[in-house]
Amino acid sequence: MWVWIASALAAWLGLSALGALVLGRFLYVAETEEELVEAQREQRDSANPPVTS
Repeated sequence: MWVWIASALAAWLGLSALGALVLGRFLYVAETEEELVEAQREQRDSANPPVTS
């Protein structure tokens, strides 16, 4: 009985840790891509300053 409870708890903790790692990796990649887009936007905007009349 206790073996099943311990096994279920270990499996749940392992899956939770795996889910946290996957989510962390996804958020890291999203943040990196966002920084890249912002850098490209700044580069594009500085190359073509707005025209003032």
